[in-house]
Amino acid sequence: MENIRTESVDKIKKEINPDEEVLDLRDQIKTLSNRLSEYKRKHGALKTLFRDLGEAVAKMEPRPIEYNSLEKEIEVLNPVCPVIQISDVHKGMVQLADEVEGFNAYSPEICDARCMYYVRQVLEWIQTHPLTLHN
Repeated sequence: MENIRTESVDKIKKEINPDEEVLDLRDQIKTLSNRLSEYKRKHGALKTLFRDLGEAVAKMEPRPIEYNSLEKEIEVLNPVCPVIQISDVHKGMVQLADEVEGFNAYSPEICDARCMYYVRQVLEWIQTHPLTLHN
């Protein structure tokens, strides 16, 4: 008597002939399951490809670091003098973000930060490029 099902007739009918929503959900599960299987197959193929490529490529030694020291004297045929120009910065202008659709606000603090960033970038460039400077 333990193997006898004691379910209602309506429940058994629903299992045999489920309503449309259950059919749709089962179809969604099947579709997602197929997508997952396809993803796993493709992912496995890629892993195999990358493993094979890794085995086929010869290992390379890194190139030695080439560094030109700024300490040594370099003969310069045409001396240069770096010049920077900072203009049209609108030092006292204030532009609130809500006036320009939430972006590109402007203020004296932003002006200072942008000018200092520019100067730092120029100084960094000067330090990494050998120049003959004129006083």
